[in-house]
Amino acid sequence: MSTLLRTTLAANAAFSTACALVLTLAAWRLDGVLGVSAWVLLVLGVGLAGFGGFVAFTAARRWMPGAWAVLAADVAWIVGAGVVVIGFNELLTTAGVWALVAVTIVVLDFAIAEVLGLRRAVEVRP
Repeated sequence: MSTLLRTTLAANAAFSTACALVLTLAAWRLDGVLGVSAWVLLVLGVGLAGFGGFVAFTAARRWMPGAWAVLAADVAWIVGAGVVVIGFNELLTTAGVWALVAVTIVVLDFAIAEVLGLRRAVEVRP
């Protein structure tokens, strides 16, 4: 198994879980700042906590077939965020747009590292 893939998945799990904690614990304080309803932030945080758990579980396994699902979810986030920023940015405050862009850049970095790690894992696998 690729060390790069395992490390990337562990970092992705930690980042996702940290974001989930912020969203769930501060949803009512962030709704005015980001321009998104506190309930939406709360649901997003809970979903992100589940995703972070799945990514951590995947990173801990010897062989990680779930890594493809993590990559797919990361790509879906990137595409979805792009659609929101380009087509629906009036729904967010300026801070909300910048927060979404910043998180999406981190997710893009994870996705690139996951692709490289999966390529290495396939090359090494007997």
